[in-house]
Amino acid sequence: MKENDKNFIGIIGAAGQTGIPILNRLIKKGTKVRAIIHKESQKDKLPKNIETAIADNRNKNSLLQAMKGLNTVYYIPPVFIEEEVEFGKNVLESAIETGCYRLVYHSVMHSKTPSMPHHWKKYQVEELIRKSDIVWTIVQPSMYSQTPLSFMNHKNLKLNAGFDDKKIFTPIDLRDLAEAVSNILTEKGHEYKVYELAGKERLDLREMSQIIGKIVNKEIKIVRIPSLIVAIAAAYKLKSKEIFTIKAMLDYYNKNGFEGNSKDLIDILRHEPHTFYETMQYELKNKNFDRNY
Repeated sequence: MKENDKNFIGIIGAAGQTGIPILNRLIKKGTKVRAIIHKESQKDKLPKNIETAIADNRNKNSLLQAMKGLNTVYYIPPVFIEEEVEFGKNVLESAIETGCYRLVYHSVMHSKTPSMPHHWKKYQVEELIRKSDIVWTIVQPSMYSQTPLSFMNHKNLKLNAGFDDKKIFTPIDLRDLAEAVSNILTEKGHEYKVYELAGKERLDLREMSQIIGKIVNKEIKIVRIPSLIVAIAAAYKLKSKEIFTIKAMLDYYNKNGFEGNSKDLIDILRHEPHTFYETMQYELKNKNFDRNY
């Protein structure tokens, strides 16, 4: 193995909803970090003066160039992509070939769920990583606390639900996820571990909508919409072709909800996670709720 900088961390998928909070947290810690992004235009989303590299997960040569000199790589895959396993294999092989010491994979809670194809693909990537020679850690987050806001029609004060609003979730605040991941990346003792990162509260969509309504002092109505319609709208927003993959996820939620255990998160944070109310206060502060954002 090559002698790479022992304090140098790369984030693949750094310009997305997950990557930016993690970058900011690592910068706050004073960590040397490289943001690995898909295209030049994404630089505008990143913190100023951060080192960047551009790589295409389909192209191993570009990944090899982008990962040179890194000690640890945190890999956040794109959402809802057909090539998930191919991308994961390319990242793993590139990490090994560049002499990277550790690969930390951003998977998903309950990855071993064949009825949700994008979860199952992540499980296949997990298996590739676990069976490799690299030092690994796997992070399995629950649904983000911020996700219900993406279902919102903010102008009409409606929350469009593609699943049963009485099913239970254990959402995690992105700020808590970012803090936990930054600790995993910079502290010892997290090698060869799988962490289920879920929030402490058990909430259904009705309770979430009531909390949002309390904060904005307006009633938030839940509108049940067929999962296929919600999946089509989500795929369009995400620029994804995986409509039926998204529908399968919504149908799973409709039957089972999406619950996890908060022990790993609290142990890694060493304090209590944010409540859903606190998250919504933070997210909705200084935002005009009468328009989309």
